[in-house]
Amino acid sequence: MTISPRSERGSSMAWTAVFLITVLLPLMLLVVDGSRLLFIRGRLQTATDAACEGAAWAAGDRPIYQDTGHTRIGNEGHAAEVAQNTFISTLKEGERMAYSSQLSITFDHSSNLVLCSSVALVPVLFSAVGVAPQVEIPSMASAAIRFR
Repeated sequence: MTISPRSERGSSMAWTAVFLITVLLPLMLLVVDGSRLLFIRGRLQTATDAACEGAAWAAGDRPIYQDTGHTRIGNEGHAAEVAQNTFISTLKEGERMAYSSQLSITFDHSSNLVLCSSVALVPVLFSAVGVAPQVEIPSMASAAIRFR
């Protein structure tokens, strides 16, 4: 039995369509998600660093430093507010890029450090079986209390 060339017409178009749907489309989604996750990770780290530096600057007890020369943590509430405002203003694109982020601040009185950690929950386009529809991106920073 021989197959005539006429009956095979159009089969390459069908295989091309199957290839595009099964291979190229998922790869394109991975590229879009991957580049978006890398961008958000960089922005989140920048915002965490800036918030921690702002909190370290605002947390210093300046009157004690001027009187005694000792460095210590003063107004934690004000420092936390400064850090949150800095964090939010640095991540202006969060709404546009459809992700949520959170910042937590800890004050280490023994070593006069401000420790900041943040996390962003980013929804992804490509969600394979068993993979969460959101990716959690963590970020950490620390800054020392200083007056100069």
